[in-house]
Amino acid sequence: MAPARLWFVSGILFLGCAPRSVAPPPLLQLRNGDMEQGTDAPTAWGDPWVGYKRRALSRDTTVKHSGQAALKFRLVGISGEHTIEQLVWGGAGREIMLRGWVKTDGALQVQVGILPYDQRVRPLTLLSALRLEKTSDWCLFTQKVTLPEGSSGFSVALRATGVGTVWLDDVQLSGTRVETAPADPILVAPPEHQEPELPYPGPPGGGWLSGQRTLKEEAWGTEPPVVFLGDSLTWDWQQEGHDAWERHFKPLRALNLGLGGDRTSQILWRIQDGALAGLHPKLVVLGVGINNLMCDTYPPERVVEGIKTCVRAIKRACPGTRVLVVGIFPVLDSAVHPLRAPIRRVNALLARQLPDFLDLGNVFLEPNGSLNPSLFRDGIHLTAQGYVLYCQKLSPRILSLLKP
Repeated sequence: MAPARLWFVSGILFLGCAPRSVAPPPLLQLRNGDMEQGTDAPTAWGDPWVGYKRRALSRDTTVKHSGQAALKFRLVGISGEHTIEQLVWGGAGREIMLRGWVKTDGALQVQVGILPYDQRVRPLTLLSALRLEKTSDWCLFTQKVTLPEGSSGFSVALRATGVGTVWLDDVQLSGTRVETAPADPILVAPPEHQEPELPYPGPPGGGWLSGQRTLKEEAWGTEPPVVFLGDSLTWDWQQEGHDAWERHFKPLRALNLGLGGDRTSQILWRIQDGALAGLHPKLVVLGVGINNLMCDTYPPERVVEGIKTCVRAIKRACPGTRVLVVGIFPVLDSAVHPLRAPIRRVNALLARQLPDFLDLGNVFLEPNGSLNPSLFRDGIHLTAQGYVLYCQKLSPRILSLLKP
C-alpha cells in the first residue's frame, strides 16, 4: 500500500476509535439554601401552611445561623409527623453532599436529611443526616449520599414530631453538577390572605409555577373526556391513589390537573393562565376549598362563593362542560376540631346551590366522628386505602354524568 494511502486509512481508523463526547449530567439545584429570599415564607421551601389560624412555616429574621433570615417551622398541638422539604428532580446513581444547620426548641423529635423519591414520585426512606430529640442550639449536619438507581429525584427534607419550633439555615448541596443557587424571582408573592373569588398565583419558588407549566404541557393536544382539577387531594391520585386511578379513571382517558396547596384563588389563576385552554371535556371534577379554610380566616360563605366562581370560570373556559364539585373532606382526628363545623357548613351550602355536588365526608369517619385512621396518613391526605374508598363512591357518579 502506498504511504499516502496508508496514512489516509490509518487516519480513518484513528478517528473512528476516538472517544465520543458525553453529554454532562443534568444540573441539580437546591434553591435558597441560605433562606435569604422571601418576604414571609422562605421562597422555594413550600407553602406558608398555617394550620387553622396559626402559622407553621415562616421566615425568621431574628433567630438565624447567619445572614438575614432562617426558615422557622413551628408545631403547636399538631398531631403526627410533618415534613418540610424542597424537591430536586433527577440525579439517580449520583453522589451528592448535604450540609446545613438546624436548631430546635421544645418537646420535638427532628430528623433532617435526603429523602429519595421513586418513579411514581412516592417518598422512600429518609436518609437521616441528623436526629435531635431535645432543645438544641445550632447543630451542623453533613451527609454524603449516592441516590438510588431508578429514583426520580430527591428532596432535602426536615421531619418533626411533637410541639415546639425548628429552625433551618445555610443548607448547601454539592457534587458533580450539583449546586445551591438563589431562588428564581418568578412571581411576586401573593398576599397571605387571599379573597376566595379573586385569582392569585401560588407562592414563588417551591415548584408551583413549574408544576402549572408542566400540567399545561401535558394537557396540550389531548382530548380527555374527564378532567380532575383541584388541590393535593386531586394531585395525590398520582401517588397514593395511583392503583385506583389506573383501574378506574385511566380507561376513561381522564386527565389530572391537581396541584398541592391550591385554594380557589389558585384554581382561578390557573384557568386564567390557560390550564383548560383547548380542552373540551364532558366533565370536570373539582375538589378545592380545604386550603381556604386552613390558610385564611374568611367565613364558609365566602369559601362557597370562591368555589362557585371556579365553577363559572370552568364553564366559561369549556362551554358545555358539566362540573361535579366534590365536597370538602373532614380533616384532623377530633370530631370537635374547630375546622369541622366550617367544613360541614361549606358542604351544606354547596349541596343546596349546585346541581352537581357530591359530599363524601361521612364515609371517612368512625361512628364517634373521628377520622378512620386507615384512610388518612396525616389527618388531611388519604392513604391508598382511602383512595380505594373514594374511588368506589366517586366512579359511579362520574359514569352517570358521562352518559348521553
